[in-house]
Amino acid sequence: MASPESLTLWESVLERIETDLAAAAAGGEVPRWDAPVGMPPLPEELRERTRRLLAAQADLLERAHDTKADLGRRLAALNALRPLAATTTAKPVYIDAIS
Repeated sequence: MASPESLTLWESVLERIETDLAAAAAGGEVPRWDAPVGMPPLPEELRERTRRLLAAQADLLERAHDTKADLGRRLAALNALRPLAATTTAKPVYIDAIS
């Protein structure tokens, strides 16, 4: 069993990660993260909580990569229209964002 001080230190770190993760998932700004220095070993009591946080971070990172790829495809489609826009005076009425 970990000391009360060790539990308190790790709980505060995990709470900060949870808060930042929730903010990022909601599309909010996340403050700069500086890893704590001189931490004691992770208490056994907090390992499952830490695993859940790690899984949630991995899920959010995957969603961010998917969003980035989707935005890249959309940007490429818009850039493909740029030469057409330079050679015509007609203005587009809409863009098919579903296809």
